[in-house]
Amino acid sequence: MADGGWRAVPRDFPEMGPFFADRAAARLVGTRSQGVQDAVVRAIFGAIRETNRHFVEIGFNENEQCVGSGSNTCRLWLDGWSGLLLDAAHRNASINLHAVMLQPENVARVLRTH
Repeated sequence: MADGGWRAVPRDFPEMGPFFADRAAARLVGTRSQGVQDAVVRAIFGAIRETNRHFVEIGFNENEQCVGSGSNTCRLWLDGWSGLLLDAAHRNASINLHAVMLQPENVARVLRTH
């Protein structure tokens, strides 16, 4: 599909409120996260539009993008976005994944550093 494999996500489910991603996920092709998180991300960008095509994912459970139970940003990465991946136990410079234990006191410093 010309839109990177995504079908349009309806922006309104009156029976579930104005922004209910579980129903939207069932209407998507190419979801990659373990749940419907990537559907939520796509629905949000469908509503507010993209800006700089850069993402940050905190809590990354693999050493590679788009393997295992599925990152929340895999679909964005496959669509050409770039990003910062942070996790306490995993690292891989080739995908910009850094092993960092985030605490309230260091979040701003970590984001500025990377």
